[in-house]
Amino acid sequence: ISTGDAGGSSSPTKLEIEIPSGRLGVAFKSDEPAISQIAYHSPLIGQVNIGDIVTSVMLGDGTEFTEFNTPELVAALNESSNDSKRKLFLTSKDSGELTEETVEVDIPAGSLRFATIGSPPVVSKIADESPLVDEIMVG
Repeated sequence: ISTGDAGGSSSPTKLEIEIPSGRLGVAFKSDEPAISQIAYHSPLIGQVNIGDIVTSVMLGDGTEFTEFNTPELVAALNESSNDSKRKLFLTSKDSGELTEETVEVDIPAGSLRFATIGSPPVVSKIADESPLVDEIMVG
């Protein structure tokens, strides 16, 4: 983890999210810290999306953490969980551009085997055996 004082402005492809103290209710996967799950009770619902990549964490005192892998990010978030002035900087999976797309899908009878979170609902998980596995995607 690299640390230092934050300086300069964030690039236009970054999202800046103020995060509360306490647990965030998100999970990360891969070496590059990409959001893989968002809990239904997460205070970040509607602000982050599955697939968003955390690029830095800024503490309330201006210290910024960058160049970390997933375990290092989780450790930094846990160690700063009492800091109510923390910020996350992320890039979205679509190069920083958040897009909305409405998809019309014929829904077959039976169990659909996918989950949503948030309001409006966002697909958060799709089971391999879902009849919609080729029709919808997470996020």
